[in-house]
Amino acid sequence: MSDTNLTASVFKQNFVTDYLPLLVFRICSYDDLNQLITTPRDLEFTLELIEVSTPDQYEKETWQMDEIEKLAAVPRLKEEGNNLYRNKEYAKASQKYSMAIGILEQLMIKYVNFNFTN
Repeated sequence: MSDTNLTASVFKQNFVTDYLPLLVFRICSYDDLNQLITTPRDLEFTLELIEVSTPDQYEKETWQMDEIEKLAAVPRLKEEGNNLYRNKEYAKASQKYSMAIGILEQLMIKYVNFNFTN
């Protein structure tokens, strides 16, 4: 057996004997979650519908936008931030500016990654 196979074998043995039980029967600080981890079962969720909106009634979050919508949102967010700043609503203005910067960062990362992979 080569050194590589021996090392892999020892790692596998150590993982199975030492770490796997910790992952499978992990103890957390919630009794109901501990029970669910040790004896899995189907879960039933109850959701409460709070509001129904059509797409034109709410502002999309950035993860819902395509690149063109993101590019269009940046100047709009900047202008909204400027208006809030003029009205001395600095915290709200800062949120708008931060959103615009976040969108630009997302687009830059996507553009850089696209250029390196193509």
